[in-house]
Amino acid sequence: MTLLAELTYRSGLKSGVVAFKAVNSITRPGNTTAYTVGDLINDTSATTLLQFDFGTENANAVIEINTTTLISDNGSATTKLDAAVWFFNTSTILSGGAVSQVTDNSPFIPSMAQVSSKIEGVAESLGTTGSIGTTCYSISNSEKQVICKLDSNGKIWVALTANNAYPPANGEVLRLTLKGYILG
Repeated sequence: MTLLAELTYRSGLKSGVVAFKAVNSITRPGNTTAYTVGDLINDTSATTLLQFDFGTENANAVIEINTTTLISDNGSATTKLDAAVWFFNTSTILSGGAVSQVTDNSPFIPSMAQVSSKIEGVAESLGTTGSIGTTCYSISNSEKQVICKLDSNGKIWVALTANNAYPPANGEVLRLTLKGYILG
């Protein structure tokens, strides 16, 4: 995670608000198994959801995410991924954190009891697709603000799910970037 700059004043907030840019990547498994709507997109060897660590100095802090950007290295895809990003305050959102429930290409269907006290927000659809040359494309959501509370170690976890039928590339790399403010 990269802190961009410390701000002294923003929208009437007290000093100490810090802008951040947090980046993490998922490397898909070596297959081209198509995703269906609601399937989890996760790293090859994942045993939890994707984690963003803001450091213990930000334990229990509230963050404001203003921009969520996903970049894929599958620029030749004829069908581009439309995804949702779900934010959680714990890594164990699915019955005991069972590894089988965070496996790439598995349906992401947690019950209300599993997520009701753990979900922090969702960027429903990242939407707009833009090409980056011929080798990459990006989807970005800069219109929806998500407010999250970090856990007692300064972390949040992310579930990335498909909003469309998507044929991925073998070993495709997806880079998720979050930009916003640590409010304290």
